[in-house]
Amino acid sequence: MPTAPSRAADALVLLAATLTVAGTWLPWVSKRPVRYVDGVPYTTDEYVLGMETGLHGMDFVVVLLAVGALGATALSRNRRVNSHWVALVAGTLLLWSHGRTLLEFRAVERYAVEPGLYLAVAGGLLFVLVGLRAPVAHLRGSGA
Repeated sequence: MPTAPSRAADALVLLAATLTVAGTWLPWVSKRPVRYVDGVPYTTDEYVLGMETGLHGMDFVVVLLAVGALGATALSRNRRVNSHWVALVAGTLLLWSHGRTLLEFRAVERYAVEPGLYLAVAGGLLFVLVGLRAPVAHLRGSGA
């Protein structure tokens, strides 16, 4: 029978969800000036999704993934089921999408990556690490 996640795993899932939601809320990118005229910076007029604080576009899906993993962990405490796979799937999806976005923004010279994107990537990575904890422990023979 699967064992309930430890208090440390619960805390890590809560931290991962918090990092992910906070990172999604905060700005991901800002524009660097393309030139200066009389000391005043000028940027391009293009709109880049992720420049403002708040939830936009598909951000609600990200929040649902984070809250879903948190909810699965909370439910697993009472029902003695393993929720590590939920954290692993959510973390893999978040890490893949946010990691791609991070690489795309870093590849463009006129963009500066903001802390929100780094927090969102860190949350996805932490979900993956928590999700891998149970299978790795099972392989080592400790039984999760």
